[in-house]
Amino acid sequence: VSTQSTGLSSPICIMRVLLSLLLLCLFICTVPVFSQDCEVCIEGLNLLEALLEKKDDLIYTEDKMAEFCASSGLLDRHQKLCYYMEPIKRTVSSAFKRGLPTDKICQELKRKDADICELRLTKKPKVSDMDLSTLDLSKLKIKELKQIIEAKGLDCSGCTEKSEFVKVIKAFLSNKKDL
Repeated sequence: VSTQSTGLSSPICIMRVLLSLLLLCLFICTVPVFSQDCEVCIEGLNLLEALLEKKDDLIYTEDKMAEFCASSGLLDRHQKLCYYMEPIKRTVSSAFKRGLPTDKICQELKRKDADICELRLTKKPKVSDMDLSTLDLSKLKIKELKQIIEAKGLDCSGCTEKSEFVKVIKAFLSNKKDL
């Protein structure tokens, strides 16, 4: 009967396996979070990449980036992305030249300017822009009720309670329906 150990049960081997599993779990858990974090950057660079016929020329890529940023009909979020990319355009063009995917380019850009990944695809719409007839006014915050009143030009100078704000808006809505 052999008493030699195979080495798999040694404390060092067990620690290596556990450390490897831990690192794998950390990697898997952080990848999707990053893609959500830089969603506008990734989206904008994908649009820019579609315009590029050749990625190996830095000047060409920077010219196409300027063309993309100057185009009319550009969404606000892409205009903001262009604002952040302008000072680091050489980093963007060299990353395309190296053949990096857009999410990796955004990681690189985030190291230069963290704000580039703070841009978001969707924002919560302003309450004053919503269809008031479908809103449950009693569930809104007083701040949101005040925004509606201000946007509609209503007078609620004596209002202090939430119910008073709601009452003014409901009176406005009922007068609007009567017209």
